[in-house]
Amino acid sequence: MLEQLAGFDDLLTFQDRIRLDVLRNRVLLLEGKQEPALDGLRKLAERAQRSGNMDLAAEIWRLIAESLAK
Repeated sequence: MLEQLAGFDDLLTFQDRIRLDVLRNRVLLLEGKQEPALDGLRKLAERAQRSGNMDLAAEIWRLIAESLAK
């Protein structure tokens, strides 16, 4: 389903694009691809921080921490 949304990224707000990419990386985690998923999440968290979206960045960092704790 996420792949079907690929062409609509330009229609989404910055925050929604980040959240969609977070979902893509969470799917990778569920598929057992931890290293690329966590790398992708780190990049998204850093991007959110650079844009000044601290709430979103904190949410992504929390997700990373929870994933590493499992």
